[in-house]
Amino acid sequence: MPFQLFFQPKIDTQTNHLIGHEILLRNKSSQPVFPDTHFHSIIASKETHADFLHWFKKELLRLLATYSQHVFAINFYPEQLLYAETLDLLEELIDYRDVLIIEITEDIFSPSDRARENWLLMQIKKIDQMGFHVALDDVDSGQNSLERAASYAPYLNRIKFSYIKCLHDGVKPQTIFRFIEAWKDFTRENQLDFVIEGIENEQTSRQLKQMGLFLQQGYFFGKPSRQIKAKI
Repeated sequence: MPFQLFFQPKIDTQTNHLIGHEILLRNKSSQPVFPDTHFHSIIASKETHADFLHWFKKELLRLLATYSQHVFAINFYPEQLLYAETLDLLEELIDYRDVLIIEITEDIFSPSDRARENWLLMQIKKIDQMGFHVALDDVDSGQNSLERAASYAPYLNRIKFSYIKCLHDGVKPQTIFRFIEAWKDFTRENQLDFVIEGIENEQTSRQLKQMGLFLQQGYFFGKPSRQIKAKI
């Protein structure tokens, strides 16, 4: 596979401790980026997706053998969870469920289909029953709406909100913080962890800490890298 894995740290800013890394897929160009078009073509086919999972499993097992005490978050597109092979992979990784977090991305089904949504919810229930922690990525983006978050909440352990994505969409910081406050209420009501990603400077990090939001991720703490941090 013409891919490689990069890692970005997550920090508990209250204790100033590293709490894990998000695993990010990148191409092998001189300036690695997420291979969006290529990856969509892979997951569009059961056969090519199975080949990808085979490669990913080998890379992941090598990683887990080397960094057995680290926690890693894995991103899955909703469409990937429609394949039995994805759940088979997680069954094979069940011994690592305490150090793996399954993040469901915000990507939209094409075409949108209620039957697919119902099947996706069933798959998330199964992942929860396996004992994995499950996160909903980039709430308020794509298809990860309040409605979806509410329906998934019984099977989630955390949600994530991207500050920088909202900023790039032209939303003013004061408005972004009002949305964050509302999601904070949601996580408290549903007893979920709340991670804010896309933190690029100390001022934003400090404002979030003042709101009691200590779980953070972003360039301020470390850009995606081939290297895994042992501590911040």
